[in-house]
Amino acid sequence: MAPVKGEHFLPEVWALFSLGSLWVVMRFAVRIRIFGIYGLQIDDGFAFVALFAFAIVIAGIHCTYYTATNIDYAPDEVWALTPAKVKQVEWGTKFYVITWYALTFYLWVPQVFSLKAIVIILYRRLAFGSWQKKLLKFTIVLCICGFTATTLLLTLLCLPFKKRFQVQPLPDKNCTASPYAFIVLSCFNAVTDALLLAIPVPLLWTLRIPLCKRCMVFLLLSSGIFVLAACVTRVSLTVVPNITVRIIARWGTRELSIAMVAVNSASLRPSKALLI
Repeated sequence: MAPVKGEHFLPEVWALFSLGSLWVVMRFAVRIRIFGIYGLQIDDGFAFVALFAFAIVIAGIHCTYYTATNIDYAPDEVWALTPAKVKQVEWGTKFYVITWYALTFYLWVPQVFSLKAIVIILYRRLAFGSWQKKLLKFTIVLCICGFTATTLLLTLLCLPFKKRFQVQPLPDKNCTASPYAFIVLSCFNAVTDALLLAIPVPLLWTLRIPLCKRCMVFLLLSSGIFVLAACVTRVSLTVVPNITVRIIARWGTRELSIAMVAVNSASLRPSKALLI
């Protein structure tokens, strides 16, 4: 069906982006206050680039809100579009594809420009046991596999690639809102989030701090549980018939905003032992 605009859609998207951006700004404010600008580490660079990728996703969502995409129309509806509207929808679909790659870049690129890399680097600074270090290395490898699999799937699922932007006639679902891409991305994302969640839990029993503070540390280190919940919710609501870009964008933005807040929260009340 043709896309229906909602007055609350864009305000929600930009509010979520502002929330995630605020957490990154606060992260840098805390790090610079404690260590100075020359004391910033590589994971601070990852946080900045993740924010840049998030901005690309939001810009793409904003553009497709006005242009629509080939996902938003039924096969019989596209033939009623004027040539000018077809051109507009083609451009909107290109923006949509760009946001998919930006999303993959945001979540995955292992050891480089990734939210998960921020968490991994944070964990590598902590005094883990041998089995936790092995699990961390396994998680890094899984992140690499997740990025590779998702990128290859996005690129090779629809060939020739230009079919992704086709409007008249509409291409098959593999070239538009393929459930395979959602499932692969979400499965790798959920599994690695769960592994990153499991790694720090045993460390809490060795900390010689009051129970209240121990619980606070647990909430900080296991913040991935909120991202995991958002990921599961998003995939359950987007892998459905008659999916629209509005649904994909709304839940995708919610997941990314929660991830940005969760990952950067550990830096807002740091200790030098944790951050050096």
